[in-house]
Amino acid sequence: MAAPSNFTIIPSHSGNPNLTITIVWPETNIGVLAVVDCPCGTNGTSGGGKLQATRYCGGDFTNGAVWDAPDVMRCNFSDLARTICRLKDLPVGERVRELETLTSDSSALGPTEVAASVSVLVSATGELEGNITLTTTFLDTVDNILVVNQKVLQESQESSNTSSRILDA
Repeated sequence: MAAPSNFTIIPSHSGNPNLTITIVWPETNIGVLAVVDCPCGTNGTSGGGKLQATRYCGGDFTNGAVWDAPDVMRCNFSDLARTICRLKDLPVGERVRELETLTSDSSALGPTEVAASVSVLVSATGELEGNITLTTTFLDTVDNILVVNQKVLQESQESSNTSSRILDA
């Protein structure tokens, strides 16, 4: 017996409906903890690493499966991180240019913003070949991320393996 698929909506901090995050819970058997990656963008990609939400499927075989309250704390991204995640839905040129702009103030970037930025960069790497302007913008964005406070970079590395992901990009 299993709890049916379900979803949890996390409104944005500013109330902007375009920045709402939806966590989709898969059908889950009784006694199992569902673990899903925090979504980054609307195309099903994740923030990566340990950015995950959990929800326990309780109940019994007599009365049926019941979802417990979800733990979505790690997915309650800032509006900046949500905006960065939404860049994945844009064409690659616009995606890279917008990301450079959003990361230009390194003091505004926390570990989640860095993880989201790296996720967007990784999503663009395969489409940059042969475009010198976009490649330069891409590298400028990497520079923006690398000047972020060292503690923030370390936290981002620990939660989302961002340093390795940048090097792989």
